[in-house]
Amino acid sequence: VSLGPGLTFDLKADSTGQRWDFTRAADRREALRQIQEQRPFLVIGSPPCTSFCSLNMRFNYPKMNPADVARRVAEGKVLLGFALQVYRVQLDGGRHFLHEHPASASSWAAPGVQRLLAQPGIAAVACDQCRFGLKVKVGNDEYDLAKKPTRFMSSSEEVLKELDRK
Repeated sequence: VSLGPGLTFDLKADSTGQRWDFTRAADRREALRQIQEQRPFLVIGSPPCTSFCSLNMRFNYPKMNPADVARRVAEGKVLLGFALQVYRVQLDGGRHFLHEHPASASSWAAPGVQRLLAQPGIAAVACDQCRFGLKVKVGNDEYDLAKKPTRFMSSSEEVLKELDRK
């Protein structure tokens, strides 16, 4: 699979200096408009996984203010729901998506994700990020490969085969 550069919707400043916040409905609408207008072949989605992180649920959330936890979880659901909406736009247009989240994230059990995975032509593979060169600092100037089990879901058989082959 050979892909060229395209749109970016980054939470940090993107190539044009714009910051996107998909908890805001206006930013979601504008991103959808651009995707529908430019019709990219592949959209890569990686919504923040902190709301679905098993470590947060087990260790951090019990120590936090319940209202803060509820807000974070609600935001996570909005962001995951928006990613799923983008994927549906891609599928309706005969195009593709690639979704990435940690393999242990509870988002994989979310009803919308499960419905998408149940559709013909949608599949998922799991692999470790060290295959792609992910490293963590282990000393002053030393880095080592990080395992980080990750799951990818896509409508593109080619993309999944490439990920599975790595």
